[in-house]
Amino acid sequence: MSGPVGSVHGTCAASFVPLREAFAACVGDLEGSGAGLAVVLEGRLVVDLAGGWADAAMGTPWTSATVCPIFSCTKALTAIVLLRHIDSGALSLDAPVASTWPVFGVAGKETVTVRHVLSHSAGLPAVTEPVTIEEANNAIAMAALLAAQAPEWEPGTRHAYHALTYGWLCDGVLRHTAGISVGEAWRVLATRHGIDATIGGTLDASRPLAQIVDPPSGPLAGAFTRRVDSDTPPTREERRARLAARSMRDRAAKPTHPAAAVDHKPR
Repeated sequence: MSGPVGSVHGTCAASFVPLREAFAACVGDLEGSGAGLAVVLEGRLVVDLAGGWADAAMGTPWTSATVCPIFSCTKALTAIVLLRHIDSGALSLDAPVASTWPVFGVAGKETVTVRHVLSHSAGLPAVTEPVTIEEANNAIAMAALLAAQAPEWEPGTRHAYHALTYGWLCDGVLRHTAGISVGEAWRVLATRHGIDATIGGTLDASRPLAQIVDPPSGPLAGAFTRRVDSDTPPTREERRARLAARSMRDRAAKPTHPAAAVDHKPR
């Protein structure tokens, strides 16, 4: 089955028509929203749909070429990059991070392993020092900050979702073992396998960009477009609250600013 149904376009296997109808209902539920949906079953692309709008003004339809963020799904791409590096024999899952990143092995992190970093058990789920927006956009600066930080618990004894620090930690490990960033390594892999996704890099200006739109009401209203004053760093309590809110947004919110295909920084 192919062609438009309401504002939804694309292809869909006959057995997945109910899914197409549910997707169309979701896209039409909020004015100015849009989305894409793909389902691969046993190696076959059985659903490939797009619908709604890529902007709140409803001037740009959402198509299969629309570039949008995938939020914390970026962590999966990041893990793939690091695991392939491990699979090559260049690094061991159980190697201490400090074996290739010596300055990391301080303040109780001497025993942190690559496995701990990948499994959210390194004890570094958030930064404890105030940072500016400019610093947060600098993966090397953030990795250095985490390298000097003490863990929240004994590494390997607990798990907690490293919502914002995962990419900076993995990026630090890869930079100190292979001399390249996660974004650079991912681009090589994506090019080789024809994967239309990027971590960082330059966007193709000819492609439509999705906008991030705040939910109109509820606990996440204003969460995306509320700005942070970089000259007034948040308190520790505020940082923890933002970390929790960001974790919720990564799971719950729909995609007002242009966003990269995956994200502007590793996570």
